[in-house]
Amino acid sequence: MSFRLPGFVVLAILTILSPMHSDHSSWAQAPNQVLLETSGTIPAQSGQFSGGSRQTVDIGPIAVPRSGRLTFAVTSSPNVRQEVQNIERHDSTVRKITFNGQEIDLRPDYPECNPHGSNPAICTSVWDPPAGGTLSVELLGPATFNIFGEFSGHAAQNYTLTVNFQPGPDVFEVVPDMGSVAGWEAVTVVGDYFEENSVVLFGGVAATETLVVSATEIVCYTPPSVSGATDVVVLVPDPIEARWNFGRPWGVFGTLPDGFTYAAAKGKGPARSTERLLGTYSGFFKEQANVNADPESRRQSANFNFNIPGAGRLRWEAWAFIPITGPVFGGPGDELNFEAFNDSTAVRGFRRGDDQLAGTHVNCTSLTYEYAPVICNSTQIVDVTGSGGGEFTVLGPARISALFNDFLSAPFQDWSLALYFADQPVVTSVSPGFGSPDGGTPVTLTGAEFGADSRVYFGDEEATDVVVVDSNTITCTSPMGDPGAVEVSVVLFTNLRGTLEDAFVYGEPTATQTPTPDATDTPIPTATRTATNTPTPSATPTPTEMVEPSPTFDIDQEDDDMLDEDDLIIIVILIQGGEVDAEILFDLTWRWRDLIGN
Repeated sequence: MSFRLPGFVVLAILTILSPMHSDHSSWAQAPNQVLLETSGTIPAQSGQFSGGSRQTVDIGPIAVPRSGRLTFAVTSSPNVRQEVQNIERHDSTVRKITFNGQEIDLRPDYPECNPHGSNPAICTSVWDPPAGGTLSVELLGPATFNIFGEFSGHAAQNYTLTVNFQPGPDVFEVVPDMGSVAGWEAVTVVGDYFEENSVVLFGGVAATETLVVSATEIVCYTPPSVSGATDVVVLVPDPIEARWNFGRPWGVFGTLPDGFTYAAAKGKGPARSTERLLGTYSGFFKEQANVNADPESRRQSANFNFNIPGAGRLRWEAWAFIPITGPVFGGPGDELNFEAFNDSTAVRGFRRGDDQLAGTHVNCTSLTYEYAPVICNSTQIVDVTGSGGGEFTVLGPARISALFNDFLSAPFQDWSLALYFADQPVVTSVSPGFGSPDGGTPVTLTGAEFGADSRVYFGDEEATDVVVVDSNTITCTSPMGDPGAVEVSVVLFTNLRGTLEDAFVYGEPTATQTPTPDATDTPIPTATRTATNTPTPSATPTPTEMVEPSPTFDIDQEDDDMLDEDDLIIIVILIQGGEVDAEILFDLTWRWRDLIGN
C-alpha cells in the first residue's frame, strides 16, 4: 500500500528533526579548482588591407574531471577597449571551445568584461560541461575596427588565461532507489554540496515538494515515468542563467547514473485511492524560437493510443520541466494575467472509443516557478458509449500572443505523464427505502466502485455522517426533503456520479413504489394500513375515516364543490410552478385514485 504524507507534514517533521535545515551557512559550494593558468603575448597587427587580422591562440588539451562550471578569465594589457563613439574595440577573450571533439560557441552575450578603459582588461566566459572530458580553448586576440566595420589592427597585448572549475553537487544515493511508475514516491537524496533551491531531476523531469534539508540531504516526491532505471540529477540553479550549450538542464549539477528504478505500479494509483493507473508516458519537446525569427517554429505534440475501460473519469497528470521562462504577459487591461497566454505540456484533447472528439479540463500549478515542475491535471468524464480504443494528444508548451492569440515560441520541456481512470460509482440498493421528510434516517447504500471520498446526495441535498465501509457499502444519514420519491447518488471528484432513480421516499411509500408479491392484489401503500385502508403521510399511521375531498381543493373555474380532473390538472401546474406545497399532492394521492384509475 502506498502511503503519502502531505508536503507540509514532511516539512514540519524535517524542520524539527534537522537542525541543519535553517543553517544556511552549511550550504557550501564544492572547492574551486584551477585547471590551467597560462600567459603569452598577442603580436601587434596592422589593418586588414595591410595583411593584418584578428589573431587566435589554441590552448589545450585540458582535462575536465566531471560536470560542473568552467570559467575562462582572460587578463590583458595594455587594454584596447575605450569609450569611443562608432569605433568597435575588443580585448582578448574566449568565445569558442572544443569539448570531447565537439566545437561549441559560447553564449553571444558572453564574455562579461570590466568597464571600458580598465587596465588591465578582464573578460570572463562561462560554460557548464555535462560530464568529464577533454577540453581545448581558442583564445581570441584583441581588435579595433573603423567606422565601416573593417579590421584596423592593434598594438601587442600581453594576456593571462585562467581556467577555473567549480564542481557541481555530488549525488551518492537515493533511498529508496526503486518506486512506482506512477510517481509520488517519497525519497531521500544523499550527497554533498547541495544548495538552497536545488532541483532534483528524474530523467530530466523535476521532483515536487522538494525540501533541501542540508548540504547533504534532500527529500522530495518522484515524478511519474516509464519502467526502467533513470539518472538522478541534482541541479543547483544558476542565478545568471548561463545554460550549457547542449540545452538542458542549466546551472551546476551532479548526476547519479541509473540512480532510481521505476517499477510497475502497486494496485490503485497512489495519488488518488479511487483511481487505477492505465499507463505512463514520457518525452521531450524541443525549444521553439520566436516565429518572427524562425517561421518554421511551431507548437509540438505527441499522440498515443489507449483503451478506455468503461464509464468513468480519465485523468492525465503531466509533469514538465523547465517551467515557462520569459512568459508573455497579458494584453491591455489584463497585463498581469500571463497564464492566459502561456501553456505548459498537458493533454488538452482526446478521441473517445466511439470516435467522438472530446476536450479536457486543465488545471496547472505555477507555470513560472523556477525550482519545481509544472504539473497539469487534465480530466474528463466519459459514459459507456465512449469506452474502447481511443487516442490522446500531449500538447507541448507555448507562449501565445496576447493580442492575436497566435503561437509565438516555446521553451524546451522534458515531460512525463501518468494516465489514471476512476470507474463510475454504481448504486444498486438503498435500505431502508423510505424515511421522514425531517431527515435523520440511518441509510445503507450498496453498489460498486465507492471511493474513500464519496459524497451521497438524496435528490439535490447532501447526506451527512457518510462512512465508506468498503468499495461496495456506504452508510449515511438522510438529509431533509420534500415528501415523495428522490434519486440517490454517489459522487466522486467534481461530478463522477452513480445514481439510482426513485431510490428513497420521504414519508411512506405509495402503492406504485412498493411492489406486492402478487401482481393481482390491490397495491398496499404502506407497511401498516388502517382499518379503512386509508394511508397517511406520517411515519406512524393512525386510523382515519374515509372522507370526501375538501371543497378547498375545488379550484377550477367551475364552482361545483366537486373534485374532478380539471382540479387535478390545475393543482399539478401550481405545484410545478412552486405555488403549492408538494405535500398537497401526497395527501391527495389516494383521494384522486378513483379519478385517475388506481
